Amino acid sequence: MGVSENKHAHCPQRSCIIADGIARMKAEVLYIRKWRDNGSHSYEILAVGDIWLPDLGLRVSGVHLVKHAEGILGVYAPSAKVESRYTVWWPANSAIERAALAALLPAYEEMLARDVVACI
Repeated sequence: MGVSENKHAHCPQRSCIIADGIARMKAEVLYIRKWRDNGSHSYEILAVGDIWLPDLGLRVSGVHLVKHAEGILGVYAPSAKVESRYTVWWPANSAIERAALAALLPAYEEMLARDVVACI
């Protein structure tokens, strides 16, 4: 399936889930909420959520939907946990990143639309 557990310099204490060679992957949003404090990040955190990756049988918690200064949307998982024991890592434009973005962005937009309707 192209998924392996490896040790990496960025997470020497923990195993990482790496997905490569998977052309398409599904992600489902289990939970999403707006992010309140962006602190001093070089990107804007729009929301944080939990996703389910059925192709891998994994739940990933703490995934950030972010907007970079250039306006590019992406996902970032600085403190994400997989099954409460792994830190998740995925390369840019990987199958996991694309699936997470494809799931989180519509959920975020729907959440914003509900907020607008509630304000009217």
